[in-house]
Amino acid sequence: MLPYNIMSVAEAYIGTHEEPMGSNNVIFNTDYYGHPVWGSQYPWCCAFVWDIFRMAGASNLFYDGQQTAYCPNVYNWGIRRGLVIPYEQAEYGDIVLFDWNGDGEADHIGFVEGMNSDGSLCTLEGNTSDADHSNGGWVLYRTRYRQHVMAIIRPEYSTGGVYHMDLETVYEGCQGESVLMCQKLLACCGLYTSTFDGSAGSKTAAGIIAFQKILAEEGVISEDEIDGVCGEITWDNLIKRHS
Repeated sequence: MLPYNIMSVAEAYIGTHEEPMGSNNVIFNTDYYGHPVWGSQYPWCCAFVWDIFRMAGASNLFYDGQQTAYCPNVYNWGIRRGLVIPYEQAEYGDIVLFDWNGDGEADHIGFVEGMNSDGSLCTLEGNTSDADHSNGGWVLYRTRYRQHVMAIIRPEYSTGGVYHMDLETVYEGCQGESVLMCQKLLACCGLYTSTFDGSAGSKTAAGIIAFQKILAEEGVISEDEIDGVCGEITWDNLIKRHS
């Protein structure tokens, strides 16, 4: 299965929208739930992605073939399966998750069309519009910027393999994608409330220490191992919290 096979299906639905607008009545929800649905409890950005993989005959490449219409589930799956890649590596056919308000929880999902010259992404998303990024009712191309991107996930397409992100040790003063991932996972635990900037300052170190104190209370590590350094044991347990 190639990214083209998935994206050609998705691109065929550009301009598809709810009918009537604001109802969440759309083909992707009908396919997901097995019957037409109406109402605000049925946002469909994630159902759109799920349905595209299904229609392309590649359901197994998204969320291990299971159903989910909840973006945080997709984020946790990407983390658990080691499918998260650096932002700079984003390319055609990747899945992109967004966090609009910086609270560490995925709010929206779509596909990557490509990287623009200014470093922003061209994306293809369901249930979006200029008026409402996450619940706008249309399938559209969008331009998205790094500060709103929570994660890039690359499904296990059959060509080229998968770039698995190597998680490096994180400590105060270091920078990079591993720091950014650490900050986002700490935020999901309520232990980091600052900017996701990929630069480990005192607040990142404090979040790691707070998490390690939890591990010490649980008997996973000793108090002597509370050092503000996110190494192998801390990484393993931080990821398990989101699996």
